[in-house]
Amino acid sequence: MILHLLLLSSVLAFAYSEYITLNWKLCPAVHDANKRQEQGILLSQAGPSAECIPASVPGTVLANLIANGTFGFQDPYFETNLKKIPDIYTTGRDAWTFFYVANFHINNDNKSLDAEETTRHALLTLRSINYKAELWMDGVPVVPRYFPGVPDPSSVMGMFQRFTFPLGNLGQFERSFDGRHFLAILVHPPLHPGRPDGGQGGSHDLAKDGPVSQFTGGWDWIQATPDRNTGLWDKVSLKVLSGSLHMHDPTVRIRNIDVL
Repeated sequence: MILHLLLLSSVLAFAYSEYITLNWKLCPAVHDANKRQEQGILLSQAGPSAECIPASVPGTVLANLIANGTFGFQDPYFETNLKKIPDIYTTGRDAWTFFYVANFHINNDNKSLDAEETTRHALLTLRSINYKAELWMDGVPVVPRYFPGVPDPSSVMGMFQRFTFPLGNLGQFERSFDGRHFLAILVHPPLHPGRPDGGQGGSHDLAKDGPVSQFTGGWDWIQATPDRNTGLWDKVSLKVLSGSLHMHDPTVRIRNIDVL
């Protein structure tokens, strides 16, 4: 009964719920790490620059570059095409460090909303990244100082981790150009991409990064993936909710059940 009432209250708290459409571009990060903060601010203020390409999310950096014809072909499995793509071990991690930039529109016209719906909040979820990410929203770093409740930037890493970013009341996102916003996500490759020696996991350096797809370093049945699956390889969602209660990932523990 207690669980039933809790679930009911969480449903009633959200009289308004809407998923926002995100339109993505992929933008190369500058190689100077000290200037990437400035680049993140700029991309999340003015939007994608001229060198950015259309992107799909979910989609790794490599998958999006191939789809855009960056390497002169769109089928990496034909003949030796995959070997023509420079491997991260040779190029270094900077060559595979990219921004995913999304533009989206949120209607901030409260005249059409009832009293409860005017307290709307934005909730961003990254279901998986590879390997480490930094975020900016409308020119502001998505860090606890500006967005209370978001993860510390140093913890936003791990191929199979899920991250949720409460972006606060939408009133703070009012802009002069009719509710349009920009989100920039800088994605870094695995810290130890390793040497693609073939065999099982290449040189095994990827194992230093914890749970990752070690086969991307090469296996006895597969060639190494040049970017080691860097990017937003699973769903990214932005949801607008009304109310003050958000219940997610519930766990039900059953105790003291008599065995018949």
